[in-house]
Amino acid sequence: MKSLTKFITFSLIIGGMSLAAQAQTDTNEDSHALTVTIPEVALLDLEADDTTSITLEATAPTEAGLAADVNDSDDTIWINYSSIVNTGEDDNRSVTVEISAGTVPGGTMITLGAAAYSGDSGGGDTGTAGAAVTLSGTAQDIITAIGSCYTGDGTESGHQLTYTLALDSSDPDAYSKLDASDSNTLTVLYTLTDD
Repeated sequence: MKSLTKFITFSLIIGGMSLAAQAQTDTNEDSHALTVTIPEVALLDLEADDTTSITLEATAPTEAGLAADVNDSDDTIWINYSSIVNTGEDDNRSVTVEISAGTVPGGTMITLGAAAYSGDSGGGDTGTAGAAVTLSGTAQDIITAIGSCYTGDGTESGHQLTYTLALDSSDPDAYSKLDASDSNTLTVLYTLTDD
């Protein structure tokens, strides 16, 4: 039993010296890893003062022999977005627009224009508004060169949108194609997409 006690005592002394030797390796500096993660963000929203549903309508003439006024516009909707891109992969994004349901009444066309970025509550590389487009079932760019940015939230922030109803300027027989029973509800789809 005596030799076992000596062995345990000797082991404790050796173990204590080993811990003391390790403690002596500390310096006045140390470090650890800190990981920072930036999420990819692609959010888009349409804003209006009361609703995001609009109506464009032609006006009937009040005198026989005059044409209906097929010209109406609405600029109550604003587009807001938040974006963080992957530099080197998807350096920029665009907003595209298309008609995803319904058809434009015969003899007419609807154009959509986006104004330049406006507002004082956004930041970063907000996008560039392009020329107005004639809405169709094909996606078309209306805002390009969107980088990492945010527009601010609500009306008066982002890009103001203007819808315009007119006679189809590409069709010389457009007026003859107007049909009073051809009033339609369209669904207009906006997508924030990688370039």
